[in-house]
Amino acid sequence: MKIHGLAALAVSVVFVTSCTGPTPDLPKPPSVPRFAVPPPPGADDIASQSFASPLSAADAEQILLRTEIFGWSGANRQIQAYNVLRDQPDALARFRSLESRARWAGQLYALCGLFALEPEAAEKEASRLKGVQDKVIAIESDVVWTKTVAQLVDLLGERKLCVDFRRLKGEANRRFNKGD
Repeated sequence: MKIHGLAALAVSVVFVTSCTGPTPDLPKPPSVPRFAVPPPPGADDIASQSFASPLSAADAEQILLRTEIFGWSGANRQIQAYNVLRDQPDALARFRSLESRARWAGQLYALCGLFALEPEAAEKEASRLKGVQDKVIAIESDVVWTKTVAQLVDLLGERKLCVDFRRLKGEANRRFNKGD
């Protein structure tokens, strides 16, 4: 029995030695291409930049003037900017200025301000924007769409977003104000 066991051991040593000996030169496996993941829509928006804390009225106005994103179901930088402007003594004048100078998304935030502060003027502005078929990046929670300005005007009125934006003021400030 012992001889048989030693014979088996000798055979396995020879087998292992022959399998671990020099190997032929094998070709390298092909390299797997790495695809760059594109940034999400709006990643380069002004709202992604850093701003002083707390957010100044001048910075808030620049954010709403230049943003290309209209988001409504969570605290975002644009909603913080909206509320900063809403708290200014000249809020109505600022929103009126934005309605004529801002990009489409900023004009939608300005329309929210008008609905809150001067509903009759807001209705007139909403009528103008309901004819606009240009697309805007629209974000609800973490879902990103492109919607027409007209579609967003309807949504803005139906959901009374100016009320929601005010409700999100504290959350937006906690999220973006450092040290507060």
